Amino acid sequence: MTIAYKRSNTHYYDDGDVALICPSNYDDRDRNNGDNGGNGDGDVALVCLSTIFKVHSTVLRLASAYFNTRFSPTWSSESRRLLIEKDKNEDSELTSIAMDLKYCKHHAFIDNEEEDDIALLIAFIYPIEHIVITWDNVNDILRLADKYLINKALQTAADFLMSSYSEKPLTSLRLAETYNFPKIFKQSSTHIIDNVCAYKEHPEFGYLSDRTRRKLFQARLELSEGVTKSSFPTLSYICSSCYNRNADLDAFVQKLREPTSIFSVGLQNILKFGDNMTHTECMRQARSILGKFIASHYGTACLTLATLESVEGFSIELD
Repeated sequence: MTIAYKRSNTHYYDDGDVALICPSNYDDRDRNNGDNGGNGDGDVALVCLSTIFKVHSTVLRLASAYFNTRFSPTWSSESRRLLIEKDKNEDSELTSIAMDLKYCKHHAFIDNEEEDDIALLIAFIYPIEHIVITWDNVNDILRLADKYLINKALQTAADFLMSSYSEKPLTSLRLAETYNFPKIFKQSSTHIIDNVCAYKEHPEFGYLSDRTRRKLFQARLELSEGVTKSSFPTLSYICSSCYNRNADLDAFVQKLREPTSIFSVGLQNILKFGDNMTHTECMRQARSILGKFIASHYGTACLTLATLESVEGFSIELD
């Protein structure tokens, strides 16, 4: 059966010299068929399913260590060829494509990729296009960049995660672990440790390694166990009437010890302990004492996940 090949709408350059070809289109009868001669217009074509990407070997080799090796003389000399039977109509699209492929020096067969993924890969390689990385495509970009050794795409995706990890810390942690981004891993882990029991219920949590999951729970357990009533300062300057109105400090501390609580919120609640005191001076004293205590233990009394990222014990390292 003749495959209805078509040109890529986005990446088909007249002077391209590389054809990328998926194995599903490959027939053993096609091996080493066709003239290997050139017409001066290039030598590489990429074919995915029935779509042909005709691109430039020089551009691909500069951007990708994989393609640099793929188009080396040793590999290229053993490369197989794709033969497209010409249509009876010499003016048909299929006949035109067959002639194009005949003069492409490289026919590169790409395993297990979709047409859209190949288009995304090439778009990142070519300097004429600007690809905006989003949460919708960052996973695919990292996978392609890692598989085909494209440093530019890998670094651009890493920069996106570095600037956006707080939006999706679990996804960022998983990708940082998979593609070895230590700083992103460490800073994302703070957000997970803060509310680890809630994140545990997310399906993506299961994609983390066993070791990483254990380290997250261990870090949270150590934070919780480090909080006791006796570790907090005595509010000796607070009058008895104000203190009795706010006898729930014990409850705040106990809540902080619960592994299901949000740790940063528990700390913020303790800082607000004296907000409803009757006397202004008592309120001021409570805020000052508790603020200094929190700052001495967690680096700052302005508690946010961003500030807690640098606190010892509030993150884990990538092994």
